[in-house]
Amino acid sequence: MERLNAKTVVPGPRSFSLFNLMFALLFVALCALSLVFVLNERSVKTGAEIAHLSQDLSRRFSEALRLSVENMRSTANLIVFLDSIDYPQFRDFTAQNFDSDPGLLLLEWQPVVPGSEREAFEEEARMRGLPGFRLWEPDESGAPVPARQREVHVPVYFMRSRDGANDSISTLGLDLAWSPLRMRSKLEARDSGRARGSQLFEVVTGLGNEFNPLGFAITLPVYNAGYVPSDILARREGLAGYLAGVYALEDVIRPELEDALAQGLSIDLHDSERDHGDMTHRLMLSAGEESAFEDEVELDLYGNRLHLRVVATDRFLRSQFEPAWLVLPAAVLLLGLVTLLFLRRLESGQKRLMTAQIELEALNLKLRDLSAHDPLTGL
Repeated sequence: MERLNAKTVVPGPRSFSLFNLMFALLFVALCALSLVFVLNERSVKTGAEIAHLSQDLSRRFSEALRLSVENMRSTANLIVFLDSIDYPQFRDFTAQNFDSDPGLLLLEWQPVVPGSEREAFEEEARMRGLPGFRLWEPDESGAPVPARQREVHVPVYFMRSRDGANDSISTLGLDLAWSPLRMRSKLEARDSGRARGSQLFEVVTGLGNEFNPLGFAITLPVYNAGYVPSDILARREGLAGYLAGVYALEDVIRPELEDALAQGLSIDLHDSERDHGDMTHRLMLSAGEESAFEDEVELDLYGNRLHLRVVATDRFLRSQFEPAWLVLPAAVLLLGLVTLLFLRRLESGQKRLMTAQIELEALNLKLRDLSAHDPLTGL
């Protein structure tokens, strides 16, 4: 009888298991790479969006202040050319400043008064329609007290506030020479002949007034000649006073800040010269739990620098998600699952083939035994 040969070479179970393991590891690596790609795309897009928004906030802030200073120059020219304006005229001249500048809180005319002329100056102010006018300054508790005698006084002579009804409890008579911080920007403005911004401070809005928003001042030097003298000595001798705008920091670009908060961006504005841990003189607007995505830019405040820090929250990150980012991970996942399914079916077929091979070899051995034994002779 002819022998049956059922030997067929097929991969063993161990070879298939090793191959499947290697493919699974490769599949996991591809999934990880796709996720890294998606996270990198999100990081790039989020970073670019935050940088764009912070630059836009900086630009809007600078533009708002530039327009405000231009209006102040026009008012300063009127003060110099008319020479002896009274309080009602000053109020009329400055109406346009508040109409066009929502961040402007106070506008003040601050003449330079020698200490020897203090009493005469106070008397003239009372005679020109400011009854009870006197030079004052806040004490350590913020209560108004008579200003100390100084070599030079810089009082608020004419003043207009955004709230016209509040002018009666205003900063009139406040001697700004009491504050080295306020005078620092004024002296720099005088010597340079240009507008100068102050550091951030709590705005004094009136005698005993509890509304003290965080703000800053922009001081414009005004000279008797009506123009800026060419050298520093002439500028010091020819200074008539200062026109100062006092601003509530948050109101300068309030619509833009509210839009940033609505998008899920937290805002931190602070002086560049102050310690980052100082929470007193900084504006912090939180939109929620902060993420690691942020951008920081400098804002020019006419010689002074503010730091603007914009931080994305989880809400902002969710709004930046794009469904297209899921295409690559989904494609890798689908490819891996299909391939694994194919390999499992291939492994199952291989196992059935090996079982059939074993059964065939057993049958072959049995037939071989039968062919070697003669049942008739027993041999």
